[in-house]
Amino acid sequence: VLFSEVYQTYLERLRPILARPLLTGYDLIETLHLTPGPFFKEILEALLEERAVQPEMDKLQALEWARGYVVRHREV
Repeated sequence: VLFSEVYQTYLERLRPILARPLLTGYDLIETLHLTPGPFFKEILEALLEERAVQPEMDKLQALEWARGYVVRHREV
């Protein structure tokens, strides 16, 4: 029973999020003017976690979220 519930949650909530990422590294370069590197992976993975909480997020909201993430986490 527990497996069925977890699998159903995966199918309904997580699989759609993983299947269609809202942002790519190209978006981070073009919109946020970031240089490619390990920080990209950190941003994109954190965004996936955030989308699990906010699955209705669209691309513009994801860009704003990423912009805020960069401000809060970028090494100075």
